[in-house]
Amino acid sequence: MSTLEARRPRRGEGILAAELAEVRMLSDRGRYNEARSLAQKLLDEHPSDADVHTAMGDVCSAEGMWNEAVRWYSASLELEFDPKVMEFLAAARARA
Repeated sequence: MSTLEARRPRRGEGILAAELAEVRMLSDRGRYNEARSLAQKLLDEHPSDADVHTAMGDVCSAEGMWNEAVRWYSASLELEFDPKVMEFLAAARARA
């Protein structure tokens, strides 16, 4: 069992995960304004959560806003290192 599987969720973590999933769903459906609005709300509520910054980067990438995606992925990595986000950052930089 990994460390992530073993640790107990913090209060509100399930709600945040559900809202992040909604950001992805909205973005996948091309509803970028709604996805961006929800991601911004989550950033206001959870400014130090790397996953929220990554979600905003994902929305920007989906919209082709590569410079903005670079900004959000970089902010995510400053909060928490994640090799997958490094890949997203490299891809966004290559298109910026």
